[in-house]
Amino acid sequence: MALRTRAAAAESAERTPLLERAVQALEISGDQFELSAALAELSAAHGALGDPAQARTADRRARHLSRVSGTAPAQPGDDELSEAERRVAELAACGLTNREIGQKLFITVSTVEQHLTKVYRKLGVRRRMELADLLELRRGLAG
Repeated sequence: MALRTRAAAAESAERTPLLERAVQALEISGDQFELSAALAELSAAHGALGDPAQARTADRRARHLSRVSGTAPAQPGDDELSEAERRVAELAACGLTNREIGQKLFITVSTVEQHLTKVYRKLGVRRRMELADLLELRRGLAG
């Protein structure tokens, strides 16, 4: 995950080698979900560098792994949050509980949970701490 995060923050030319290292490490670890996501990101990186053959190869591997393992690979653009998801994610990353987020945004706790489920899936995180780290990284890249 750290290599993928570094790749997301890297310049285009540096992204591909980082993602290739991530793929190698994930192949060894056996984490098929993360491997599938890393391959999808590698495909997008190759495409951005104008290497459609490598992009197709990585994409095929990601899709094959997804079919075999029952995981869904991340797709480019899948990590874009809706405005409501972004607001909930920001408050969760600040340490508010689901109840506090619901009260602040005038939504139910169930709605908060639904938004967080989508946020976690889209961003590929499993815990609030990972969410806080990723949102901080994104703010650093944007500003």
